[in-house]
Amino acid sequence: MILSKKGKISWLFLILLFLFVPIVYSLGISPAIEEIKFEPALANTFKVQIFGETDPFEVKLSVSGELKDYITLSQEKLTVPSEGASFDYKINLPDELKPGRHKTSIVIEQQPKTSESGAGKSPFGAQAAVGHVIAINVPYQEKYAEATISVPNAKIGQPIDFVVTVTNFGNEDIINAQGIISILDDNDDKVIDIETGSSNIKQEERVKLYSHWTPKEVKPGIYKAKAVIDYDGKLIETETDFLIGDLFIDILDLNPKEIEQGKIQKLNINVKSFWSQEIEKIYASIDILKDNEKQETVSTPPINLEPWQTSSLTAFWDTTNYDPGEYNADITLNYGDKTTVKEFKLTIKNLEKPSSFPLLWITIVVIVGIVIFIIYLIKKKNKDETL
Repeated sequence: MILSKKGKISWLFLILLFLFVPIVYSLGISPAIEEIKFEPALANTFKVQIFGETDPFEVKLSVSGELKDYITLSQEKLTVPSEGASFDYKINLPDELKPGRHKTSIVIEQQPKTSESGAGKSPFGAQAAVGHVIAINVPYQEKYAEATISVPNAKIGQPIDFVVTVTNFGNEDIINAQGIISILDDNDDKVIDIETGSSNIKQEERVKLYSHWTPKEVKPGIYKAKAVIDYDGKLIETETDFLIGDLFIDILDLNPKEIEQGKIQKLNINVKSFWSQEIEKIYASIDILKDNEKQETVSTPPINLEPWQTSSLTAFWDTTNYDPGEYNADITLNYGDKTTVKEFKLTIKNLEKPSSFPLLWITIVVIVGIVIFIIYLIKKKNKDETL
């Protein structure tokens, strides 16, 4: 048979494809899935069969998934002979699980044969792996719902829309669902309670319950919205954090507070924005006072702050002409048409001067040496005159 040029290329392609295709090993398990009906504190042992090649091979076992902490393997490695092998695993379930279907897998991964490459693994592709699925079915109650809450960040005086999403996972319709949202400050002190709207919820459906609040006499900061939803006498909770901000930048700190005399000192002013938009050209001035009398004012270059960002401004103060002691640093932060003022204490430490003791001894030694040399010259002169 004479092959055309095109036919030769096709055969060559098939040969190369055969040579370089990754080696795939047949690996099977039984059963592929174990369906388990949930019982509180259920403890039981299950078996999995492994089969594959005619030659023995190694497998590695591992557990992954949401319930992996409740599953214990009898071993983590296993040699599978030609007739197959098996391993056991134990399940110890908790007293309670959320209604629904919970899946966890035992991964059986075939290990490379040492003869397949000098490094102990196949030079082409990955080894075969299969998963044994463990499905824990927790029956739904007659009425069962779950909820989430979402709250946007806002500024003081701006209305806030609270949205509570309630999903009916139960086997019956919910006649009425309604919630109370408690607003808590960063100390967990309650600011206000607000009610949501109400709604019925059919099986496998979800609804949104809305509520509104306008923060007025509150401080900027991080707040928590904690919602308790009552659906036909059953209660569920959900919560989230959100920020309430005004055009306000807080001065958090000044560092360092102890500086040395006779140096140009770097002063860092840490600030935080409580505004929901970028603030441009923020700068600070620091009045240095001693006994309530202003000594000097130093300023920082301007910076921009992103919404809710924490950053720092830097000023430099030359302490060369200042005596050691305690000073006041009055910081004025300027942004837009507003200012924030805060006072800190600064201490200038005495600059340790090098001891003059060595210099004194050097001077004495030099003087003594000069005196001895002069005496030597006088004696030498007298001796020459005598001769």
